[in-house]
Amino acid sequence: MSLVITVERDVDSLLDQRTDGEFSSFRDFYQDNHDRIRKVLFRFGVVGDLDDVVQNTFVKAWANLAKFKKQSNIKTWLVKIAINEAHNYFYKTAKYQQVGLNELPENFEHSKFEDREAVSIALQTLSLNHRMVLVLNVIEGHTLDEISVLMKVPVGTTKSRLNRAKEKMQQALEKLGVCL
Repeated sequence: MSLVITVERDVDSLLDQRTDGEFSSFRDFYQDNHDRIRKVLFRFGVVGDLDDVVQNTFVKAWANLAKFKKQSNIKTWLVKIAINEAHNYFYKTAKYQQVGLNELPENFEHSKFEDREAVSIALQTLSLNHRMVLVLNVIEGHTLDEISVLMKVPVGTTKSRLNRAKEKMQQALEKLGVCL
């Protein structure tokens, strides 16, 4: 009997299946959440080893499922693990690329690029912490309180990082010729 695991699934039943060695529950858990976590990590800037970082996120989540305290949604907990894995990846590989505003192309012709590509280019001007806060708030829809818990920083720090990220994004997009 295989259960389809959604983010609303009762964590106790998921734990029971895990301790009983039912790997089908892990497969379902992975399939239900894989796309979202992959997108989050990609938006954070994990590109080359994306599959490995996604896999590490789920392995750690599954191994530590018994430590989940149910103080938040399991989806939020999974994002927190993904944040930690992104930090680990960038720390170990030193592959995080941040581009300065002066490095953006001067002759960027908007007609050649879609807005999505311009946003992707502009995201590269942000530090990792600014990028994470912006992605979590604007794209993923997390509140400032949730982000402060996920990133283990005060709400005021989260708010200032978000404001700074929005300012830098606006500057970068203006330089690229994208009107907001």
